[in-house]
This record gives sequence, C-alpha cells and structure tokens, in this order.
Amino acid sequence: MWLVHKLGINGGRRWFHKELIIACLYTAGVWGVALTYTSYVELTDLYFVLAFLFIALQNLLLFSYFEWEEDKLQGQRSMVVNLGDRKVKMLLRVVFGLFGLLLLPAWQANLSLLEKRVLFTEILMSSVLLMLFVFPRQFSRHRRYRWLGDGIFLLPLWMLV
Repeated sequence: MWLVHKLGINGGRRWFHKELIIACLYTAGVWGVALTYTSYVELTDLYFVLAFLFIALQNLLLFSYFEWEEDKLQGQRSMVVNLGDRKVKMLLRVVFGLFGLLLLPAWQANLSLLEKRVLFTEILMSSVLLMLFVFPRQFSRHRRYRWLGDGIFLLPLWMLV
C-alpha cells in the first residue's frame, strides 16, 4: 500500500500502474506461501501461478475500468486514468486471450486430480470475470461487479470439501 501511495497518487509516475504491482504481490502472497511447503517446484506449479496472476490482473483491471471516474476525481493513478478506457478494454481483451492461450497446453497435459481441480477453478474464476467484462451494464448497478469480482477468490474453497 505504501508503494501504491508513494508512486501512484502524488508521485506522478506515468509508468507506474498499481494494478500490475498489486496483481504480482497478491499472486506472490497466495502462491508463495503454498510453494514454500513443497520441496520441489514443478513446471505445472508455475503454470498455475501464471494463470492466477492473469486472473488477479483481470480482476484489478476490471475494477479500475468500472471505477475510473472515481479514480480520476480522487487523483488515483490507474491504468484506465493513464491510458484511457479504450486502451484498457483492449488490454483486457489481450489478458483474457492470453489466459485462454495458456489453457491450451493444459488440455493436452497429463494432470493429477488435484491439478485438474485447480485448473477447473482458475477457469471458473476467469469466466466470472469475463462475464463482468462482457456485460458491464448489468454488473455496474449497485456495484455488483465488486461482489462477484472479489467473490471469485473464494471459489478455491470448494477444493477443501
């Protein structure tokens, strides 16, 4: 939060985008803890980490897209404020597309049951975010995008059952 505040609001760094930094930190926090409990990091582990990074970035870009007017009024530096909504819409398409391309090798891979569950969960998480992106009017009312966008990070709980 300090870094976002220092570089983002008053620092005026046009290259700084809080969405990317927060997505990386969030991914490191979630997956970093999990990976510290393994003796060996598999390539598939890194695959799921990268997919999760794309999901976190999708989430944060969508929130900035929905809240760009508020960010502008508050002097927040977001990608939407810096780049404009058209470029961020294109960037979101690219991020969703890259996530989709990332899935292609997974269909070919010989995954364990746990890995298939993780893959299914990450696909579900990204699909909910894609739904928010495709139908923004329906989800902007009453800030519904917030409930669904934050709620996707609870979806992995089903694997504990």
